[in-house]
Amino acid sequence: MLIERLALALEALDETQSLTISRTGSSGFVSESGSNRFVQFVRFGPGLRAESVGERYLDDGDELTAEQLHQLEALGWLPPDEGGNYWAQWAEAPPFQDVAATALQTLQQVHGVEHVEQLDFSGSGPIVSLLDLSSDLGLVARPTCAVCGKSDSVVELIAPGQRPDGWDTWSSDAQDAYSTRFDPGSWHFISRGIVRNSGSGLDISATKAAVIRHAFHEPLLFEAVHGAGLYDDAGFCAECKVPYCKTHWDPDDGSWGTCPHGHCRSFDPHWSRYDYE
Repeated sequence: MLIERLALALEALDETQSLTISRTGSSGFVSESGSNRFVQFVRFGPGLRAESVGERYLDDGDELTAEQLHQLEALGWLPPDEGGNYWAQWAEAPPFQDVAATALQTLQQVHGVEHVEQLDFSGSGPIVSLLDLSSDLGLVARPTCAVCGKSDSVVELIAPGQRPDGWDTWSSDAQDAYSTRFDPGSWHFISRGIVRNSGSGLDISATKAAVIRHAFHEPLLFEAVHGAGLYDDAGFCAECKVPYCKTHWDPDDGSWGTCPHGHCRSFDPHWSRYDYE
């Protein structure tokens, strides 16, 4: 399962992000202070560079053994370059599943990882959250009105290979239309807003999916939700920092709403006051 999660995380990386997976400790030969054993990844355009720690960065007593060096070669890692780490690189998008499998094999067979609890993930929040095995990949968020508790906004993220919430209640025609129109191997986004909704939704990039997934993890906070870039902030008021339902936004015919505390905002997807701030 972690292989699939790591493959999705690597696909979601962009050029402003990196991901490091390190071993926090391993029974048998790691000191109490831990070890500097890691693999790391960075994207450049569509390509990817992966690295496994080299001897330059390992303390005395934690050097790579002859057997570990042989295993690195067998797994396809190239000898250290000027950066000092073993490496592999792809100019175009690589087979992320294969890269993920190799990285986890390296952590296990070379760096002494014995169970997933020994892994420490370091990188941007949206990327690292994809590797949280305790949470589902997809999500359905229903921000509740701070006044009455009603949910008029719904944000749904469907992971590759999964189906939308309530799929079994869809008509066969709706299921066929969805299956024909959208790529089952892509992330998919569906939203229902205060005034408008996205219908059956749209396929989105892995990078955008990671951002949305991170933004709508409980507890829902305005700063995080606003970072997802939704035109209506899922019903949140920027000043109150809480969501309201359609009744308590009371939008007019022009999709301009006012919250119970007198703060105004547009619910028109083609206009936002943030464009002028």
